[in-house]
Amino acid sequence: MDGTLDSNLPPVSKKPLLNPFVLFIIASVLGGTAVFAIYTRFGPACNKLVVSDQAECASLEITGWEKPKSSKKGYPLVDRNSGKLLIYSLDDKKIKDTKYNVGIGGVIGASGKGSSTPLSSLDSLYTAFINKDTNDLWVISNDTLEAKAVPGTGGVSFISGWSPDSSHVLFYVIRESVQSRREGPGPWEGSETFDKNFNNFGFFLFNISTGKLRSLYPIDYFETFIDDEKLLVKSDDQSDRLVVFDIDRFAADYSIVKDQFGFGASQFNFSRDGKNWVYTLSRNPTEDANIIYAPFPQKEGKEIDKGKWADVQWPRLSPDGSKIAYVRAEGYTDGFPNFAIWVFDVKSNSKKKYMEGANPVWVDEERLIVPRRNKEKPSESDYYLLNIKDGTSVKIY
Repeated sequence: MDGTLDSNLPPVSKKPLLNPFVLFIIASVLGGTAVFAIYTRFGPACNKLVVSDQAECASLEITGWEKPKSSKKGYPLVDRNSGKLLIYSLDDKKIKDTKYNVGIGGVIGASGKGSSTPLSSLDSLYTAFINKDTNDLWVISNDTLEAKAVPGTGGVSFISGWSPDSSHVLFYVIRESVQSRREGPGPWEGSETFDKNFNNFGFFLFNISTGKLRSLYPIDYFETFIDDEKLLVKSDDQSDRLVVFDIDRFAADYSIVKDQFGFGASQFNFSRDGKNWVYTLSRNPTEDANIIYAPFPQKEGKEIDKGKWADVQWPRLSPDGSKIAYVRAEGYTDGFPNFAIWVFDVKSNSKKKYMEGANPVWVDEERLIVPRRNKEKPSESDYYLLNIKDGTSVKIY
């Protein structure tokens, strides 16, 4: 891999260029109150916006791609000592070593780009990971451990998310710069040479079924998938306005979310049909915290729980949207918050505390993977499988 995204795209259109702002104005006039912007085709080998008869994203089909077979569910873990990718089989109830060195770091959604940590698909059948030896994106079956590299994806920095139907994985390729080559405590000396033709950076969407790779170059800051066709994005991390990006239409709609969402709103999560959302909201940032459940795109709705700043976090809707798992801080030990897992039942309007832990992940309607701080080594986490039906939990790693 040479750190670029390979492209076999057709030649760039010879039609005249049009200022993107003009496109925005035209769309605004024609659309009336529904203000949106349609972006024109962009080729990975070209750094210009080009007017096209159809608003399509630059894409390419990866020849010979076949999705690994998977029929059993699993969850990715990382070996604390070796840094190897492990898969816990939810069906066989055992840990399998994949032998792959993987990147790890950050929390999905925390930076607007994603995380380098391996990420399981929402159906728990696949895991996307960054191969630390080759620095490209791979997809592995949580069942058979058959793994395949996504060709031409060298330089991947973050895995951003999976679509609700688990057919697409979104990832981010960072732009190399004078600054990035000298980040960290390394020596301030020597010289660096950059690829003159490299401009393949930003967000990319890969279809694991068809092998289609698409550039989503208009997006700078990703929040989450709304449904299989739309993304919730912002212009940058300082913006207080949310935008809906339609993948197929390649259009950004600024009119859907009318309310402003500032510093106090984050950790957005949607039901898989995109009809309802849940998120944390601070009406007085650094003072209070609330978890709100509402029909999308309403800002105000049912208050699931509340507390002081950062007391309630990471709400996650179950696969069928009937329950919301989240964490609540309940005191501190040695400077670390003691988080507990709570689950809110939407239909009965009731909530229940289960166990100590943080950032729960649904694997089906009744089970959650729960990381929990290791008592003897606070910098490390243990992992538990929690069954909310009978309240039992089993340590898996």
